[in-house]
Amino acid sequence: MRHILATVAMATTSLLAVSAHATTTYDVFSGYGSSVFSYGSGVGAGLTPFSGSYNPCFTANFECMTSTGADSVPGVGRVTSGASAAFATVLVPTGLVWMHPDNGATPPVSVVFTAPTSGTYTIKGFFERLDTTAGAGSGVNYNVYDNGVSIASGNLPNTAYGETSAISDRLALAAGDHISFSVSNVGNAYSYDSTGLSAAITAVPEPATWVMMLVGLGGVGAAIRSRRKPAVVTA
Repeated sequence: MRHILATVAMATTSLLAVSAHATTTYDVFSGYGSSVFSYGSGVGAGLTPFSGSYNPCFTANFECMTSTGADSVPGVGRVTSGASAAFATVLVPTGLVWMHPDNGATPPVSVVFTAPTSGTYTIKGFFERLDTTAGAGSGVNYNVYDNGVSIASGNLPNTAYGETSAISDRLALAAGDHISFSVSNVGNAYSYDSTGLSAAITAVPEPATWVMMLVGLGGVGAAIRSRRKPAVVTA
């Protein structure tokens, strides 16, 4: 009986380890300001972080990070309460990180994820136009970089509020590697360039972790089968 309990405990520990690793998701909105995310101008290891953090910023239920003072761009930010935040011609729904590039031929504004451990990560999300003035401005260019190498890029047009462009990938990262989500202006103009980012980066269990779980479960089955064998009685 003790052997069975010990085996069950081992299998349970393995299963919990797999479950914890499988559900480790880093979300750019809920993880805003956490240690795995950084914000500024540039890409990856070349990021120049924004120097100021402001709450409120632009309006009462919004916070932001910039290097040029509250209520200014370039910068990033998010809604702190309620379903959305409105300022100027911008409407930011909760759940998205607001991004606004600088004027002129300058480095992009980026949200950078730094991998806490080595492994495989999936990325799912989208960029979204957040300016409510249809047809105004020139839109923005967006990029996703793996350690400075572009793995996804495109243009988010100025046709309508809520225009989106999806991003999805699966990457092998070493601890300390960077994934940068970046936006830049089009034609050196930055009017009406407010952009939303939704992104979830999820750690994928390694094959060895699944093997550990299966071995543990197999041990439980073997112990139970052994326990059920009838005793042999000899005369």
